[in-house]
Amino acid sequence: MVVFKEKLHHIIDGECAIWLIDLSKTYTEQYSILSTVEITKANQFIHKTERHRYLTCRYALRNLLGYYLHTPPASIHIQYSKYGKPYISNKHKHPYTFNISHSNNWACIAISLSHSVGIDIEELKPYQLDLNDTAKLFMTNTELDQLKKIEDGERAFIHCWTQKESILKHLGVGFYTDPKLIHTIISKDVCLRNYPTDSLFLNTYTLYSYILSLCTSQPVSPFFYKYDSFF
Repeated sequence: MVVFKEKLHHIIDGECAIWLIDLSKTYTEQYSILSTVEITKANQFIHKTERHRYLTCRYALRNLLGYYLHTPPASIHIQYSKYGKPYISNKHKHPYTFNISHSNNWACIAISLSHSVGIDIEELKPYQLDLNDTAKLFMTNTELDQLKKIEDGERAFIHCWTQKESILKHLGVGFYTDPKLIHTIISKDVCLRNYPTDSLFLNTYTLYSYILSLCTSQPVSPFFYKYDSFF
């Protein structure tokens, strides 16, 4: 069960703050703190809804990083790894790491100290695809065998998908690495707490009609905030 914190505090070592952002919201000042790179990317979206979601997510990200770094949000320099994982420039002399994911109208941002994080959120909804054929593209043979034994296969499928993506995002390689090399837990019960896998740790949650997975390099105590409650 996800419990949202009602008071804001700074993160300490061993914690991970997970922020939930409603991307349907509009912030009139959001353009004012974004970089020219972010605005250029936003303008590349063909659909207005997708452009709005991107802008809202980046606006929230900059506000959050500004709070933790005690730095004006517009001045934060965000860089990208070889495979596109975002990180805060070392020029800020900080210990923070972060990762972002979004699905439909919700985004989540994980922020932690000193160690890498990866997060993924996916909506639980009817998918217009062949579950078995799609699963074969990224699941190991063992995972496929386990999936066949579960009655609620779609829920277990999404649970597996978010775990794999959170691990790949933690590693900073995305789908440049074969997801079949990543091992996950196949279960319709979405509840892992610092579960060890391949020297990493997984936490998974059901959040409204979404499944969320968090991957970290050490056991952490995740806690949740709603962005609208504080910013």
